[in-house]
Amino acid sequence: MNCLVLDDITMRQDIKSVTWSNFQAKLFVKKQFVPKDFCVEIRDYSDNVLNFKKTHINSPILKGSYFTTVIPLESELNSRLQNTLSSLWDEAADFYNFDIDFNEPYEVKKYQTNDYLSDHEDQFYGHGKTVERKLSMIIQLSDKDEYEQGNFRLLRRSEYYMDRNIGTVVIFPSFYLHEVTKVMSGTRYSINSWAWGPFWK
Repeated sequence: MNCLVLDDITMRQDIKSVTWSNFQAKLFVKKQFVPKDFCVEIRDYSDNVLNFKKTHINSPILKGSYFTTVIPLESELNSRLQNTLSSLWDEAADFYNFDIDFNEPYEVKKYQTNDYLSDHEDQFYGHGKTVERKLSMIIQLSDKDEYEQGNFRLLRRSEYYMDRNIGTVVIFPSFYLHEVTKVMSGTRYSINSWAWGPFWK
C-alpha cells in the first residue's frame, strides 16, 4: 500500500479550509415516506396487540425513560414493513458507501410526558467483532401536533432536528451522536432499527 505523506505546510492549509462551524453532517432523509395510514396502523397494533415495556436508564453515560416493544419477525405487519423499507436500507448504504448485511427487528418506541433519551451513539460490535452496527433508522409515527418538544436531535459537530411530519424516515451512521429531548405533553411514537455489516476495514 502506498502512503501519501503531506508536509506541514500542506497539512496546515488543509486544516484551515475546514472549520467545524460550517461542517454539516451527511444525512439520508425521506420526508413522509411511510404512508400515514400505515403509521397509524403500526401504532394501533403496538398499543393493542403488543406489550409495551417501560425502560428507565440512569447510568453515567446514558439517561432516559421511554416505552418500547418489538414487532414480531413472523408477523404479517413485519413483512409489510420490511418490504416498504428494504429499498431504503440499500439506498442509504449506497449513500454512505457502507457495506451492510442485515437489520435488527423493528422496535416501536413510545415517549410520554417527561420521557426522553440523553445523547448517545448506537454503534457497538457483534460477537467476535466480525460485524458491527453501521446505520441507524428512525421513522416518525406521530404527527407534529400530537406532542410538545420530544424532538429527535442529531449532534455531531452540527445540530439537526428531525422533520416531525408523520412517515418521515431518517437513516444516519450509528456513530453520530443523537438524543430525544424531553416530551412536555402528548405522546411521541417512532420506529427504530439498526443495520449491521462487516467490521470496518
